[in-house]
Amino acid sequence: MTDKILVVDDEKYIRDMLERFLKMKGYQVLTADNGLSALEAVRDSSPGLVILDLEMPKMGGLEFLQVARMSRPNLPVIVLSGSGEAETLEKALTLGASRYIAKPPDLNDLLRSIELGLAGGMSASP
Repeated sequence: MTDKILVVDDEKYIRDMLERFLKMKGYQVLTADNGLSALEAVRDSSPGLVILDLEMPKMGGLEFLQVARMSRPNLPVIVLSGSGEAETLEKALTLGASRYIAKPPDLNDLLRSIELGLAGGMSASP
């Protein structure tokens, strides 16, 4: 399996944990600690799916979604966030997030969502 997944989170331990887990499952993993770095990775490395935190420095997840949708409108994005604010989560889904998973993630649920997203079974919201 050579599917590339971009993990975007400003919390290093979350990035590292997800990177180790996904590599064990056979995925190629890219990481970024903010939305600006994530946009560069999307442009330069064309990941097949993004796992995205919402609250980050420099550029947050909502702004990343707005900008990324211009160049990659069908890129599956799983929002992984500790923010339980319904308005923020609704905005993320409106901007094109495919799925929301609360932190800390259930890794089996996350893996199912990743497999579905990479298989094209989880399209982005309009």
